[in-house]
Amino acid sequence: MHMEGVVTALATANRFTLNDQVVVVSAATRFDDLTVSDLALNMALEVEGAINQAGELLASRVAAQHVRDGRTLMLEGNVLLLQPDQKTFTLPGGVLQVDNASMLLLGRDADQRQTSGSFASIKVGDFVRVEAVPQSDGSLRVLRLDWGHRRCRLLASSHLCTGRDPRTEYCWLVAAGWRL
Repeated sequence: MHMEGVVTALATANRFTLNDQVVVVSAATRFDDLTVSDLALNMALEVEGAINQAGELLASRVAAQHVRDGRTLMLEGNVLLLQPDQKTFTLPGGVLQVDNASMLLLGRDADQRQTSGSFASIKVGDFVRVEAVPQSDGSLRVLRLDWGHRRCRLLASSHLCTGRDPRTEYCWLVAAGWRL
């Protein structure tokens, strides 16, 4: 199994949580670009291994994801917590930092033009999709945030769903996992 995400909890020296998946490391685990003592909350990692009977990921390899890798993380979920003074918010996948370079997109207006928002527009409970870049200190900096999307309900008479939010013109095609 291959998994990418952020460290959401540190339990013991050989056990941590990556995006709500418990990961167990051992002397046999290979660490690339870091050691077990380097692990920190919100650190972006790649983990390879196998799931044991307890549902834990037994890591055979752990690697840090660096900004120099050119990789971004995609997170989505409902906003759990806002910290306006620090311009941070929390999703199930971690704490995210908004700065002046972050693109915050509300959706499309009646003329189909993309509209933007500000940090003050974000509310606890909003469903958002975020593209973020891991920083050297393990934090996540928001590059792009799209909000107003929701998970959809399938209509009995159609393959389309009714997940529209008044601020957007998005609806997802549920069949085959396609999104419009």
